[in-house]
Amino acid sequence: DPEGCMGTLAFGDATLGYYETIAGGAGAGPGWNGASGVHTHMTNTRITDPEILETYFPVVLRAFGLRLGSGGQGKPNPNTQTRTRTRTRTRTRTRTRT
Repeated sequence: DPEGCMGTLAFGDATLGYYETIAGGAGAGPGWNGASGVHTHMTNTRITDPEILETYFPVVLRAFGLRLGSGGQGKPNPNTQTRTRTRTRTRTRTRTRT
């Protein structure tokens, strides 16, 4: 999100668990644009490749991309968050934290 932190996505059941950070981006400042869809202030993290996610977890990735308009209307150009849409193939508990 524009505050320079990130949200999380978690889902699972009694037999499996999945946890991923949601890239928010880096905010704009005086004289520079924000960076969209990147993790900030965190090391050793990245999204899971769709092929791995769908092979090893009961989930279908329906959409992934930038969440247009999520960075606000600031000048210089603010960052844009990522958006993930999934569908589980089994009954799971899902939580997001933003």
